[in-house]
Amino acid sequence: MENNGQEISLIQLLKVAFGNKVRLIVITLLVAIIGALFFKLYYDPNKSEYVADFNYFVQGLDEGLYIDGSAFNYQELVSYDALAEAKASDADFANIDIDTMFNGNGISVKHVKDDKITNATVYLYYEITVKSRFFKDGNQAKAFISYLAEAPIAKTVQLSDSDKYKYNLKVFEDCESFDTQLKYLGDQLALLDGKYAQLIEYYGDIKLKDQDTITDKLNAMDVYFVNNSLSYLRYEKEENGYVLNKGRNIENLKLTMMDLDKQKKYNEMELERLEGSIVSLMGNVSSGMQSAEIDSYNSRITELIAKNVEITRKIDDIDLQLKNVDNAANTEYAKKLVEANGILDEYTDKYQQVEYEVVRDNSKVFYNNGSKIAGQGGMGLVKGGIIALVLGGFLACCVNLIMDWRKIFEDPFKEEKKKNEKATK
Repeated sequence: MENNGQEISLIQLLKVAFGNKVRLIVITLLVAIIGALFFKLYYDPNKSEYVADFNYFVQGLDEGLYIDGSAFNYQELVSYDALAEAKASDADFANIDIDTMFNGNGISVKHVKDDKITNATVYLYYEITVKSRFFKDGNQAKAFISYLAEAPIAKTVQLSDSDKYKYNLKVFEDCESFDTQLKYLGDQLALLDGKYAQLIEYYGDIKLKDQDTITDKLNAMDVYFVNNSLSYLRYEKEENGYVLNKGRNIENLKLTMMDLDKQKKYNEMELERLEGSIVSLMGNVSSGMQSAEIDSYNSRITELIAKNVEITRKIDDIDLQLKNVDNAANTEYAKKLVEANGILDEYTDKYQQVEYEVVRDNSKVFYNNGSKIAGQGGMGLVKGGIIALVLGGFLACCVNLIMDWRKIFEDPFKEEKKKNEKATK
């Protein structure tokens, strides 16, 4: 019987709470409207953010460098220039207030590190956080943040399609000697060998669209320069005394030869003086001190003779070069170096084509969540409106219970008993 009483009381409470339908609907709608207006007018959307966690598979970025060796600073991902470029990339971004976003600390980026590791700094991923109030919806936020996150890939691809690796080739044209030309040719070949090796180390020896691997391209270049050795060009230059007739090179050689000749004559005069001193000492009574002086003079004489031998060699080399200035063989040698520079220019273009294809097709951004961005904090207007509606219904039920509290204590079977009494009569 006690359970029946409790059940009857609960039924009676529910009947009273939902009894006055007009009051229930009016109060529910009134509270829902007020709640929705509150969320729209007074709710602080700054508490709501979009967050993107991501990593790069792009050569060099892990070390803070772009592929050409220039610095990569992850703070540039949310710089004003980056925001302006992102906004200009799509007409759908026209409503985004990047000035307030940038100046009002509406966006930030950090390189998140592993706090569990204490003896080293291990970075896990990059994280961009931006206030949701700057976007009309999540799709716009996703597109905008994705553009920011993927900007380093676009820059890397752009760098791969530029002439950034041709410094040595351009400097070659301004050189005033064969020695410096040979140096820059060697530097360019070493640069290309190194860049190919780095590309293979990071991306693997992948197949390109023409079905060659990266190693195939490297081997083709190396085979050419095995058969057309830069070392042999250096030997040929030394052996024949070739000289580049350009700028002040010839004049400088003549001045150098004059200086060497003066130094040689000075050394010869010094040799005569030292030899005279030795003869003078040897004419005196021998002593231990005189013997030490003679040894010192002999050592100095040996040193000067060696210097004059080297000076004579240099003078002969310069003399040979000056005689070869207008020599046909000298002119042909100059053409060989220019041709080698042109060949290296072609192989540099081929490398840049390989790098461009590899970087464009294989560099990626990996997002830590499938939807690229995740919302956190705060509450949306729709969600807030639903909560206000539920709250309004609850308050309406409470008002019904308060206003009609006497009905709670009425016999729930009162109407049924009246019917039974009528039926009995």
